[in-house]
Amino acid sequence: MAKFLILGGLAWDRVIRLSGPVAPGARLAGEILPAGMSDPHPLAGRLGGGAANAAVALVKAGCAVAVAGVLSRDDAGRLVQAALAQAGVDMSLVQQTDSPSALTLILIDPSGERTIIGVQPANGAPQDQSLAATQDRLSGAVARRLAAEPFCGVFLRAPIRVDIPAGILTIAHWAGGESLPAADVVVASSSDIGDPDPGAAFRRVREVSGPRPRWLVLTHGAQGAFAFSDDRTVTAPGRHVLVKDATGAGDIFAAGLMQALAARAGMEAALNHACQWGAMAASLDGSAPLGAPDRAFRPYTD
Repeated sequence: MAKFLILGGLAWDRVIRLSGPVAPGARLAGEILPAGMSDPHPLAGRLGGGAANAAVALVKAGCAVAVAGVLSRDDAGRLVQAALAQAGVDMSLVQQTDSPSALTLILIDPSGERTIIGVQPANGAPQDQSLAATQDRLSGAVARRLAAEPFCGVFLRAPIRVDIPAGILTIAHWAGGESLPAADVVVASSSDIGDPDPGAAFRRVREVSGPRPRWLVLTHGAQGAFAFSDDRTVTAPGRHVLVKDATGAGDIFAAGLMQALAARAGMEAALNHACQWGAMAASLDGSAPLGAPDRAFRPYTD
């Protein structure tokens, strides 16, 4: 069984499905999406966060998956923990903190596009003074686990401070900023990086993270995806599906790409496989696809 490690965010998202698109002056009706489990918050919620989204899809594909991240000891953190445990995700690397969970609202319009709002408390919530130490514990635990177990691949969904050995396939998400861990493949949304020249974007990746990246993969939603290396450009068409909720589709695209590359697919085959996973994710309700049919995310095989 292929084994993967995902480092990144774990969240309990509050979701409202809107009657129309967000626009200045709009008056919209909203439907609160239920969590399917007891939730003390007045807005129901669901499992989310980049690491959780990718992990659940990989488990559906029959892979063994461990996640590494930080969870609060509050109600939202406990809901995340219960949902991931029920999905069969290894959470032994997750570190807990007394810092309260962030509140994230996701607004989904009728086309399936989402608007994400990070809600900040008016007076600032008290922060756990040991949060930096918690991050250090996380980095140390991940380093020890990587040295002890033969993971097929690692997905860095957040810039956690840890060095991934060069022999392990590593994929990193990039939002176009100045922070990017060293990885073999960098995945970014074309809307995030805002650079019309892929060659320039690839050079920027090398400037930010060093010489390790071999590929830059750019996603273009329904238009498909493109992969760029020093001497090749590979394209894969998008899949036309009825989009219900695009939240998490990019994370699941990257998970599919990693699964295929770890199974020794070439980049063209891996890119097509990733597009299939991303389209499947967009056609489902939810960020982490807990309710997806078993093996909805079919693994790549030679």
